[in-house]
Amino acid sequence: MNQLKGLIGLLFVLSNVNMASASFYDTGTLAGFCNEHIKFVDLEEKHDRLAAGICQGYLASKIEVMTLSQALCQRETLNLDQLAADFVAYVAEEPQRATTSATRGVVEVLQAKHGCVLD
Repeated sequence: MNQLKGLIGLLFVLSNVNMASASFYDTGTLAGFCNEHIKFVDLEEKHDRLAAGICQGYLASKIEVMTLSQALCQRETLNLDQLAADFVAYVAEEPQRATTSATRGVVEVLQAKHGCVLD
């Protein structure tokens, strides 16, 4: 029973560590993850599934937050694959963006490419 409690405690700590670190991604890091997602979508043999999943989850969470705030106006035409490609291109256009907040970068791409309006 003590081992089970210890395992549950460890899983709780690890899940909080992962969640906490996710909020500190910069655009360069997220673009790297999204490059792996693009490789996955393109069915390339060599890709990092974990990184691809992080990209997908991060972008999906931002879309959901914006949808809940009713700021996303083209939800029916938006897909994660296109958003990942747009995000990677956004970072590549101006490499200095790689050090800014990933959330800010995603929001800017959603505004510029997908009709999102934030007040």
